[in-house]
Amino acid sequence: MSDDERMPPLPWWDSREARRAARAERRRERHDARDARHDPGTGRVPLDPDRIVAAALHILDSEGLAALTIRRLATELGTGAMTLYWYVQNKDELLDLVADRVTTEVTIPADGTWRERAEAMALSFRDALLRHPAALPYMSERPLLGPGALRIMDAALGVFLRAGFSDDDAADAYFTVANYVTGFSVWQASAVRLPGQAAAGQRDVAAMARDYVDRLPADRYPNLVPLAPRIFGARATLDQRFRFGLACLLDGLEVRLGRSGAASRAGAGPAPGVAGA
Repeated sequence: MSDDERMPPLPWWDSREARRAARAERRRERHDARDARHDPGTGRVPLDPDRIVAAALHILDSEGLAALTIRRLATELGTGAMTLYWYVQNKDELLDLVADRVTTEVTIPADGTWRERAEAMALSFRDALLRHPAALPYMSERPLLGPGALRIMDAALGVFLRAGFSDDDAADAYFTVANYVTGFSVWQASAVRLPGQAAAGQRDVAAMARDYVDRLPADRYPNLVPLAPRIFGARATLDQRFRFGLACLLDGLEVRLGRSGAASRAGAGPAPGVAGA
């Protein structure tokens, strides 16, 4: 039994048994059901879940979320739309699989301090998300519970637990860092909608904002106007600002870890042989 077969179905999808029964009832309606078992003599590549998800991710990356439909995917794979329903119930389930495929690109470091490993995972997670910006809105709106996402969650929790964080702090540390990475990535990859204009990139909007702030009365905004070049200018790249925020988070977690460790040592009382010294 493969690892995927051992995984329980996501709570919002039907059980495998129910899905198999439904598929059996629809078999007679699929004029190209045999595509699921291509004859090697035809020269066509057999369908499998990995190939379907890879093709869906390619469409998502090159054409955007709106372009990813079951019919468009079937065309990309050279098969019929009904054949794909043998593998996925609908577009939502397909997107769940695509989102999980994105998370498999995250590298989990084997060595380093807890802070180095947490930072490396966060940076790798952000890189993976930004390689697939069209998937970001969907991934930020749905719980990620596929094998790839669970692998990251388990590894991150292990990093915090082995560092000495309590169970509660390890869970909160994971969610804090993961939400920061996701939120920053969604913001960075998103186009800004302006009234009466096409969507603009973050750099263009920053330039417009700086030009506007430069014309504000300095006596009314004594802090904002002088710092406008630093806020909206090119002093810091988005990568630098992401790293700054991540460092601040990890600094705070490091302080918290030190405090909890000190509290634990204080609560343990004097070491054996120390009393009366």
